[in-house]
Amino acid sequence: MLIAAIALSYPIIVDIVHQFSPGDQPVVSLPSGTVSAISAEDVGNANFTDLRNPENALNDSARRLLATPDEGSGDWEPNRLPSDLPNALTFDDGEVVNASAVGGDELASSNAIQLQSGSVARLDSLESRVTDVAELVGRAESTPVVQNSPRHDAMVTPGDFTYMGAFRLPHVADQKSRFAYGGHAITFCPSGDKEGANDGFSGSLYMVGHKHHELVTEVSIPRPYVSTNKSMDELPVAKVIQPFADVTLGLREQLTGGSTEAFEFGGLFFQNDRLHWTLYKYYNVSGVDYLSHGLSSADLSNPSMAGMWHLGPRNTKEDVWHSYKHAGYIADIPQKIADRFFQGRSMMSGLQISTGLQYSSQGPALYAYRPPTGSEAPGSSLDATPLLWYPLDNPVDQHHPADSWSGAAWVNIGGKNAVAVVGRKAHGEVYYGEPRPNECYTYKGYHGSSYEVQMLFYAPAHLLKSSKKRVADVQPFSRWDSKTAGGGIDRFMFQKCRRDLGGMGYDRKNNLLYISEMNAGRTSDNEWEPLPIIHVFKIGGA
Repeated sequence: MLIAAIALSYPIIVDIVHQFSPGDQPVVSLPSGTVSAISAEDVGNANFTDLRNPENALNDSARRLLATPDEGSGDWEPNRLPSDLPNALTFDDGEVVNASAVGGDELASSNAIQLQSGSVARLDSLESRVTDVAELVGRAESTPVVQNSPRHDAMVTPGDFTYMGAFRLPHVADQKSRFAYGGHAITFCPSGDKEGANDGFSGSLYMVGHKHHELVTEVSIPRPYVSTNKSMDELPVAKVIQPFADVTLGLREQLTGGSTEAFEFGGLFFQNDRLHWTLYKYYNVSGVDYLSHGLSSADLSNPSMAGMWHLGPRNTKEDVWHSYKHAGYIADIPQKIADRFFQGRSMMSGLQISTGLQYSSQGPALYAYRPPTGSEAPGSSLDATPLLWYPLDNPVDQHHPADSWSGAAWVNIGGKNAVAVVGRKAHGEVYYGEPRPNECYTYKGYHGSSYEVQMLFYAPAHLLKSSKKRVADVQPFSRWDSKTAGGGIDRFMFQKCRRDLGGMGYDRKNNLLYISEMNAGRTSDNEWEPLPIIHVFKIGGA
């Protein structure tokens, strides 16, 4: 079945939704606020037909969709067709023959649909899925939000950021996992999605799906959209490139061994067609210093695995080396900097959680290490050095036990550098136990409503100096929070109460930072399962 085509001269297309006529014939309508005078009845009675047939005429209801707005009243005039569509393309038997102005009557009998001014696409062989039409028509480009904050001459700070918008993950079926309650441990892959659109957002993302399954998938990166009303339905949707797979080849389940406290992914990082990853056990009440790091092929159909390993010496009496401080997020260090200042240790990882306080860091943690090649013996130690961690008696500034720092990236632009760490900051009274009324989180543990997403910036020179200390407890150089001039990073989040960040990926070539917000919201077509979204920031301007 073919879906009828609709030509729109109005240049801003915000979204596409669908309705079904009494005969179950798919039609296309526009959401509230885009074409205010078109009712559901108008659309249901439009009787849209295949516009490839010149004999098919448009009735008055369909002509209303082609009309232009009356700016005086904001209404739509029922029988007024656009006089011309500048720079539109005409088609002849599927071929583009010229670019010319196409009148409304000509368009009604053509094979084309106008997506935006000057943009026309063919509708032949379109399947009867309204989602395909929505994807074809797309959305108008939104306006990026420039962070109006002071800049620093040598450090990357909030003033260097521009919010490009967000996109969401899809609801999927017939796969081993799904995206609901997932979206943690993300990483950017520069070589992914080679057939994707040339829109400035190249590559792909690897991430972990549903928390109960802990399986990894690869998805595309659509052009992000700034939804001013924070609507999940407005966001572009990523596509699955590689379906969910177990990159640990069963090892994670073996480590869990039937325990109610499962091992989970702390971080992912793509490098040289391989996925580096970490595993940790959240409620490690016995304080076991588990192995933390592994390596797999990025080909999820054949994810050959190596490891696991430990950063630095294992099972020592020194608090500094416990895996509760490094079995989480992973990032890279620019190779020239790593070679010059960190003896070739070009990767770093860290972990900060609210359990096992005597073993974990009281604030973000970072350890530089030499990336494994896969030939190292399982159970061995990787060459590493601590860059950042905080003991119980000297926590990070403003520390709260309910904080959760979940992603890091060494960002640089035009000679300016910083190590950015993102996460959840608690502002309320420190409280441990079952949740009290009006608490955002329902688990037993540390609470501190209200919460805010913040980003901390560390000076690389401070980290280098800190690495030579017994306790690497340097304080942040800058903090992006609600007190920052121009507004905090939290204002872009979708969640109302909780703040669940799943990590951060960095496209170093294009200076794009991808931040995962888990459980961000529900879509109108599935109100039961919250999906993650990916926020996109440009460093150095849009």
